[in-house]
Amino acid sequence: MALRARDEGGPPLAFQMLLYPVLDDRMETPSMRAFTDPPLFNRTDAAHMWRHYLGGRADVPAYAAPARAAEVAGLPPAYILAAEMDPLRDEALAYAHRLILAGVPTELHHVPGACHGFDGILSARIGRRAFAEQRAALRRALHPAPGAAPDSGQPSD
Repeated sequence: MALRARDEGGPPLAFQMLLYPVLDDRMETPSMRAFTDPPLFNRTDAAHMWRHYLGGRADVPAYAAPARAAEVAGLPPAYILAAEMDPLRDEALAYAHRLILAGVPTELHHVPGACHGFDGILSARIGRRAFAEQRAALRRALHPAPGAAPDSGQPSD
């Protein structure tokens, strides 16, 4: 959505919150090959999702699989959450790296020992902490502190 909004003149987006983003239909990353059976989401689930999302389409546009985008400059600031034991980990890390190199303010959170969806398990301290960090990132992005640059990507607390 952010790529299309940038390329087609709007609507203007203030922020991207990418939680375990699904970005690459090619599924060739080391984490995609390594984490075939973790709980909550695995390689089989990813393949199933892409098959239904793309409907067998061979000419996959970057708007459907953002890892294919030639250019990511000019996108809104981003918060990216990646879990260590998630098949999607490496595509999230690679996309964050591309955003940073393109000058997009990017806050990356890589959580050791976590699997996809861990932040939805609020009975676990790690899940509560991640959820609180996400809320704080949204607050900073949507309600910057007086005098803070809205696109700084830096915490205002």
